[in-house]
Amino acid sequence: MLSLLKKLWNWLKSLFIASPKAINLKKVENTPPEPSDGEYEGILMGLFEQVAAGTTTDGLREWLYSRHCDDKKLARWLEVKSEEWLRYPEDYQTLGQDLAALGKVMTGNLGEVS
Repeated sequence: MLSLLKKLWNWLKSLFIASPKAINLKKVENTPPEPSDGEYEGILMGLFEQVAAGTTTDGLREWLYSRHCDDKKLARWLEVKSEEWLRYPEDYQTLGQDLAALGKVMTGNLGEVS
């Protein structure tokens, strides 16, 4: 009777406790959360300030790295958001000028999208 109860208890525990093999803890710990739109906008405004201060391409990359921001992900986000901004170009004239200045300094995907 006791062994039957132990088996039942172990079975019940297995329903609520995930197997350690099911989750790759290293992958979970090393994957930062995707930034929100507000966080990306803050990073973009920071980049504009860096460009206005005369920061070089390498300096911009270091600045992005210090913010734990992948320039490729930022470029993808910028592609999506730019479609929204292009619907109302008169509202985003300054943003367009700042993006053009960023595009002159930055290289790679981010420079092309800018």
